[in-house]
Formats: sequence, structure tokens, C-alpha cells
Amino acid sequence: MIEKTVETGRQSDRAQHMPSPLISYACAETPQPSAQQHYWLTRSGALTEALCQLGEFSLDVVYEGRLEACEEDAQLLATTAHTSLWVRDVLLLVDRQPLVYAHSVTPSIATAQGHGWGALRAQGQQPLATVLYHDPCIQRSAFEWQQVQPPRALNHMHCADKNSAPLWARHSCFMRETQPLVVAETFLEAFWHHPGLATLR
Repeated sequence: MIEKTVETGRQSDRAQHMPSPLISYACAETPQPSAQQHYWLTRSGALTEALCQLGEFSLDVVYEGRLEACEEDAQLLATTAHTSLWVRDVLLLVDRQPLVYAHSVTPSIATAQGHGWGALRAQGQQPLATVLYHDPCIQRSAFEWQQVQPPRALNHMHCADKNSAPLWARHSCFMRETQPLVVAETFLEAFWHHPGLATLR
């Protein structure tokens, strides 16, 4: 059973919350991805739309709320440590099988009513794609990707353990009204073994 925290963040929740994986858990050396892995690490568009083609899609909110910026998130957002951030960590599932762990983070002030990312606080169980891909004012950066050690948050949810092989992860930055939103996605091992994956392009 996945333990969830959906409320104003507390520092004690940090053990369940995953900072952006490309920094915190990056492997010392990253091999070249296979052609299939490279496709998904650089694929544009909404990942959730592709997952919907694999089966019954669902989303579990693992953590949503305010936290002070850790060093890793502060670096990605070009802000300072301890800045108040709005954090949203979710599992993306197909047929109840977790396939992707997504971590989204933006300065808390950007989610205030009338600000660039004000809609984020009302997402609930809806994927962020409903906000990110229907607004011409939003611009997305190129992807950065790397292999990472399974974050502790995944161990906590029994989606991986300390003996699991490294996972592929990517992140990009969405900009709206000069306000950044970093979205990092970690592909779980089950994603690559899904029987329908090879048919998606």
C-alpha cells in the first residue's frame, strides 16, 4: 500500500519526498541508452497520453504541498536553498502497475492565485498534462537525462529497493510568465518491460 501525504508540507515528510533525481541520485557514469530508451527520454508531448494507450491509466498523488527548497531543487530552479516551493510527487500507473514516478516543483509564490502556475493547486488526481499542453504561453526546455540510483522515495513505496538496477530519468523546465516549473520523470523498470511499449511511437 502506498503511503500518501497531500497537505501543506512538513520537513518530516522529506524522507517520502524525492528531490529532482538527476542531481540527487545521479550515477557516476551513465551508459548510452538503447534506441528505445533514447526515444522515451527525449519524446516530446504528454507522457500521460502515451501511457493511456497502454491500458487503464491512473495517478496516485504521493506528496503535494509546500517544502523548503533542498539544494538540488534550488539549483534546477535557479533559486536559493530554503526558498518555499510547491512540490507535487505522483506515481503514474497503468492497470494499477506503477510505471513512472514524476516530481514537479516550482516556487510557492508561482502557485498563488493569479500567478503563472496558480492552477497547479487544484489538479488533484488530474495529470499536469491538462495544464501544460493546452496553453500557447507555456514554453518547454530541452530534456536532460541520466541514469540514477533508485531514490529512497521509491524504496518507501516498494517500487524499487537498494539492490535495484539504476533507473533512467529525465527532466525539463516549463516556463509561464517567467516562472519556472521543473518536471522530472523517473522510468521504473516495469515501464521498459510493458508488453505494449514497442508498439507506441
